[in-house]
Amino acid sequence: MTNIAMQMSLPDTAQTLCESWGFSIFPLRPKSKKPIMSWEAYQKQAPTPEQVEEWWDEDPKRNIAIACGKVSNLVIVDADNDNAIRWVKTNFIKTPVTVKTRRGYHYYYKYPHGSEAWLKAERERHKALKDGVDIQIDGFYAVGPNSIHPEGDVYTLYEQIPGAWEDELVPELQLATDIPEQTSGIDLSDVPDFFSELQQGSRHDAILKYVGALIAKGLPYAEVLQKAREEAAARCAQTTSDPFTDKEIVSIVRSTFKSHERNHPAEATTINGGDDIATDMSGVKLADLQDETQDEWPEEILHPGGLLEKLADYTEASAARTERIFAVGGAVSCLGAVASQRICNVSGLRTNMYVLLVGRSSSGKDAPRKAIIRILKAGSPELSALFGGSDISSDTSILTYLNRDNCRRSLFVIDEIGLFFKNVKNPNSPKCNIIKVLTELYSKANDGHIKRYANQENDIVIPWLSLSLLGMSVPSELWPSLNSGETTNGFLSRCFVIESKSDYKESKDEDDVLLDMPQDVVDGIQHIWDIDVGDKKPTNGPDGKVDLVLYPSPWVIRFSRNAKEYHKVQKRQTEEDQRLATDRGDDAAASIYGRNNEHAIKLALIKYLSDNWQKSHDEIRNGQVTLEQVKWAWLFTSEKCRRTIDSMAGEIHSSEFEAYQQKVYKIIKKEYLKNKKKGIDKPGATLSVISRSITELDKRQLQAVLDKGVQANMLRLVACKPTAAGRPCFVYAITEEEPDT
Repeated sequence: MTNIAMQMSLPDTAQTLCESWGFSIFPLRPKSKKPIMSWEAYQKQAPTPEQVEEWWDEDPKRNIAIACGKVSNLVIVDADNDNAIRWVKTNFIKTPVTVKTRRGYHYYYKYPHGSEAWLKAERERHKALKDGVDIQIDGFYAVGPNSIHPEGDVYTLYEQIPGAWEDELVPELQLATDIPEQTSGIDLSDVPDFFSELQQGSRHDAILKYVGALIAKGLPYAEVLQKAREEAAARCAQTTSDPFTDKEIVSIVRSTFKSHERNHPAEATTINGGDDIATDMSGVKLADLQDETQDEWPEEILHPGGLLEKLADYTEASAARTERIFAVGGAVSCLGAVASQRICNVSGLRTNMYVLLVGRSSSGKDAPRKAIIRILKAGSPELSALFGGSDISSDTSILTYLNRDNCRRSLFVIDEIGLFFKNVKNPNSPKCNIIKVLTELYSKANDGHIKRYANQENDIVIPWLSLSLLGMSVPSELWPSLNSGETTNGFLSRCFVIESKSDYKESKDEDDVLLDMPQDVVDGIQHIWDIDVGDKKPTNGPDGKVDLVLYPSPWVIRFSRNAKEYHKVQKRQTEEDQRLATDRGDDAAASIYGRNNEHAIKLALIKYLSDNWQKSHDEIRNGQVTLEQVKWAWLFTSEKCRRTIDSMAGEIHSSEFEAYQQKVYKIIKKEYLKNKKKGIDKPGATLSVISRSITELDKRQLQAVLDKGVQANMLRLVACKPTAAGRPCFVYAITEEEPDT
């Protein structure tokens, strides 16, 4: 093996890992494995090269940490002893990039997208075995090369193939047994030669057809993957076409298998003959075959116990189809609305929340709405009045409704809230001020609300209120309905967004749907609703007169000492995350982080009531929020925060043009760097390269995006050296001296 990095300084190594290898890194203390700061933000987004340079300018002796997982497209397998090293070499596919540690080696692999469940299970299996093999995935970091161990040893980088990571020669992590030594013996002589007339720009269609034909023959996944690698490498070498990366091959094979199973469930991978499937695959775009990542919510969140658990269980039982996380989210919104103005923390925060359930169509987002309405209607008339309706005609209609004596605690439930957000943007619509009013009312529990009119008699005066909201939407409606400015104006940050990306689930048989409500659930909700905080009793004002405008006096529920200390630590961490987001100019993420503390407190109070729902009112009033309840609240809040920021980063732009413009920038930069490594003098990407990556636009639409970029002086069209055939060559480049490397 060739040692290529031992002579590099820590600052230079940090810049290489960040800029050239694309890793999310952060600083550790010198000769230590401990971070010098909260590193949660770098589990989601890599720092900029400028941040990295600033960190190591402050102290060049700082060690390097690499955040593993999707953010760095990296999995590191840590082998801590000789047996572990032998196991990794025997059982995992070989990698050309390793780092010598004090006790063993770090083996570097590309992240196996689509195999998250296997990856987590493999990590937990080795943890249980305690065999010295540790697989670093999302949520974990590893000490980077050239760092100094506390005992003085250097983490030394080796590359069997110089430039392996930059040239995408490092494989995804997989078991060596996934690559078969023997073939299935199936005759492939009649598989068409899709590569016979391979042209630059058509290689993806060729490999798709080839893989589809192999699947149609009934070959297993491992053999298809092996043959696709061999065929692609051999055929591309015979033509002028760029070679495939291993990541592209794995993605194509995995996605094509999933698409075939979806389109041919009865035949699976055992159909005889390949013409039909080859024809099917010829029209499939790679963008349509992307493997959806399974991103399950933690079990501790899904099973909160107490009344929340019972509410979620009933929601699931009474629905033909729903996600467990939606059932929990609905339970939180229901219990929070019922308990609003009944309890608060020492600073006066109540339990009202704006909960948004986001998931694909037919995922069961509507189940919580139906369950909540049934439960409220089964209670007292006052409790049933908590439901504020499912449609809002204007901002004035909200205020008029809340001004009714029995409606000041209200829960509005809005289906398709993504479409609702789109509709309220019309400046000529009576709905145009709804978002503004909802934002204002969220925190108006303490001081009420007044809307003034020119005619004073028409003034709307609400002395106290507590507004809660439950909304449902598909991602394709919610996120495009918001632009980057709306993510920082306060409303979205107040929303507790619960998004699920789980696969489609079959609906239950009608006989398995239970609509009968457990009476203890209804009684528990009514018990909390009936908490008496004095808002129904007239009191004497300071002038001796009877005060006819009655305010509730919620019970202050204090946190236990341990709960308070834990909350302080989490609060400081989220404040640091907010500061880092602000420093890197990510105002949307900073806005979301800014509400974490408030959401955690509200959730802790709701969990407190959930756990104590069977106790007397006096016991509830005199109790304390426990450490376990605060931990659950912060786990839920942090998970929500991570997912929301990820969705915003990938989905929200100030305009559709900006979204495609940013995508074009990434393509141009990637192509520029690839050409630069090969010594090719091309400052950008050709139209054909860009069009292969943006398959959702036709040629006319893509050309319009590029033309607008040129007109806005964001892009420039550059003439390059003619091709070998003498044809002129033009590339699109970013309007600057040189693309940011």
